[in-house]
Amino acid sequence: MKTQQNGFTLVELMVALAILGIVAVFALPMFGDVVERNRVVAKSNEILGAFTYARTEAVKSGSAVSVGGTGSDWAKGVTVTASDGTTLRVVTLPPGYTLSATTTTISVAYDSTGFASSTLTLHLCPSDKSIPGRQYSLALSGLVTVTEYTCP
Repeated sequence: MKTQQNGFTLVELMVALAILGIVAVFALPMFGDVVERNRVVAKSNEILGAFTYARTEAVKSGSAVSVGGTGSDWAKGVTVTASDGTTLRVVTLPPGYTLSATTTTISVAYDSTGFASSTLTLHLCPSDKSIPGRQYSLALSGLVTVTEYTCP
């Protein structure tokens, strides 16, 4: 009487590993894109959070709070500053990322009612230009709209 063996043969194991390798070759590059897209979304949310925080602080404190480029340059990041000059929040950009304004506006102030001193459009672009960036549109009402943006 012959007993039945349980398990895999060496050939079956090698075929399974070959299939796994082929799937990995196609999946890993896509996984890299997912990671980079998540980084863009995380940084985008951090920048949006800076604008929301500035507006909230302006209403709460009853005095102007400004949002501007770090060191008077949007390319270095975003800085939230109180009317007395106190830095409230700084958002820095990862290496290779760019943040640029469509106008020469260096900063925007929120007043005590939450309204912005001017409109503003910013573009956040990651180092990998095949990944969509983000466009921030600040209205005079103080609200910021974020949409996907095709980076040049």
